[in-house]
Amino acid sequence: MKRTVRRVIKTITIAVIVVFAILIILLVIFICIPKDDWYTQKKFGNNYELLLVSRNNCEMVYRIKYKIYDVIPEESILEYDFDKRWIIAKSKKYNYPLELTLFENDGYHYVRPPHPDSVSIHYWIIDKNIPINVNDPNAFETKHERADDGNYYDYLILKAGLTGPLDSIQFLELRKKYNIPDKLILKKLVIP
Repeated sequence: MKRTVRRVIKTITIAVIVVFAILIILLVIFICIPKDDWYTQKKFGNNYELLLVSRNNCEMVYRIKYKIYDVIPEESILEYDFDKRWIIAKSKKYNYPLELTLFENDGYHYVRPPHPDSVSIHYWIIDKNIPINVNDPNAFETKHERADDGNYYDYLILKAGLTGPLDSIQFLELRKKYNIPDKLILKKLVIP
């Protein structure tokens, strides 16, 4: 009888430990899973986000639920900062065409070969307080360009509240003109 009671107590103890371990594992998994989609790198507020496009490329977008509008298209964000009203950013744009390249065991892909002298640096200012009406066609510019996959696409670029592309001198002049706080300092983007 005592053996049976000990065996039952031992079985119950093991079951409690296993259930407790499973609960801890589930808790850790739910804490680590992002609340938004996997590609959002940084939320700036007012629906502006930094979107991870590839391992080395982040783009500024405006997102309403599952609809994404480009803000700074075809440019990779290098540095940024923001507050309740402003977003400032520095980006680079490649000024040379994509080339069709054959990769061993992976087929053909359009890629940008290294041309370090053919990169433009641009600065941007975004006023988040300017209201955005996604149903107003004047808030957007339509662009028709070839994407990295070689196909041509039309996409909408949000223009409301956006100032840029700017060179460094224009950027500093407009920061002063718009009274953008000095505490906003461009910080290097770190992609995990």
